[in-house]
Amino acid sequence: RDCRGDWSSDVCSSDLHCKHTTRLPYSAAHCPGVNRKRSKGFYTGGLDQDFLPHTPDQHGVLTISSDPPEQIKALWVHGCPSVECEVDEWTRWSPCSATSGRGMQERRRRVLREPQAIGAPCPELVQTKWCQPGLIITGGTNFETGNLKTVESYPFTCGIPEMPTARYGHTTSVLPTSPPTLVVCGGQGEGDGWFTSDPTPYNCIAWRNDMVEWKEHLGASLGVPRVQHSAWVPADQNTKIVLFGGVSGQAINTAEVVGGDQSFELQNDASYSCSISLPASVILTGGSLIAKARQDSDYVHAAVDRYDTSGFVEAMPSLRTARHGHGCGFIRGPDGTTVLVVAGGNGGYTVGDLDTAEILRSTGYGGWAPGWTAGPRLPKAILLPRAAPLQDKLLLTGGWDTQYTHFDSVMELDYEGLEKHYWTQVGSMQEPRSAHSIVSGNLTSICG
Repeated sequence: RDCRGDWSSDVCSSDLHCKHTTRLPYSAAHCPGVNRKRSKGFYTGGLDQDFLPHTPDQHGVLTISSDPPEQIKALWVHGCPSVECEVDEWTRWSPCSATSGRGMQERRRRVLREPQAIGAPCPELVQTKWCQPGLIITGGTNFETGNLKTVESYPFTCGIPEMPTARYGHTTSVLPTSPPTLVVCGGQGEGDGWFTSDPTPYNCIAWRNDMVEWKEHLGASLGVPRVQHSAWVPADQNTKIVLFGGVSGQAINTAEVVGGDQSFELQNDASYSCSISLPASVILTGGSLIAKARQDSDYVHAAVDRYDTSGFVEAMPSLRTARHGHGCGFIRGPDGTTVLVVAGGNGGYTVGDLDTAEILRSTGYGGWAPGWTAGPRLPKAILLPRAAPLQDKLLLTGGWDTQYTHFDSVMELDYEGLEKHYWTQVGSMQEPRSAHSIVSGNLTSICG
């Protein structure tokens, strides 16, 4: 049939088949949500192509009279333009609303384009979930019960199976999969040598709450044996773990990506170093100079270096006291600034075990203060404790002293304690540990 009428104002009825050789405008004034005076549409299909305005899945342009005029690509459904809602990516989950016990977390996304005409309403813009902030603690050693393969949470709410064998001097990471995946890498086991397992040596193992037992992670060995090393999970990565340093000569000044073929050199030896994980980078603090350990007493260094997934980024101010085997982490200030903290460890043969702490403040302009300053002293000198940030606080766990007494303590440093120079013991682990590994996270998600 022929098309009749003025296409700029008439409605093309559903029983009228229009064939045209030019791109003709037609009225969308009859459509729900369309301003009769400000909107018209035209079909953008190929020339000489049949077009039924009521035919689904045909694309066209909706022209909005404005200054300047706005044209929006639309999907035409039953002769009417459908401009769908567009939303941004989800934000990160907010911190848990509770510092102890159960709380809530929230994430949001913004509307980039509102739906128009008969476009479907926007999807949900806010999501919430239960949370319980806490620590996962794996392995370690003490002189009473020996090397450990147990896994516990703090506070004690999780039932996570034991690792297949004991490990100490290893690392534990949380990958943001669904559900989250715990990954333990490297370390030393029952024997005198570096940790090995049958059948794959120098491996990583993984567990999540839909698994009965730990399994090998990615089915791949580490490139070199790593003990007393550091680990970092870059932000928004659900598979990548970067391992730094270790005791062996092959590992001490190298980093590698688990399960990948990427590796790079480190600026300083990173045996018994402590890493502070930030979203886009990681900071290595202190460590041992293994090559010098057999030559003189000066085998501990004070270097602080920042890395990202590509390698070295910058040298930061050195520690006041060279140390290794220490704990470290960060605290968020009420003004949003970051305070780096190192505590305990050993300063070499001359200095011995340390009860001191040091802090480095961010400037708020993307930089750092020119040097480290003294922080709150520990109740006593502690070697091989492990620390992790949790809800704007830093928790320091375990370790042992010069009398080889192992501790089960959990000490806390918050911004108030930072200003008043004191640590607070807030709890205990289920058993004493040193050279263990800890990671903070949402226990509700991790443990199920």
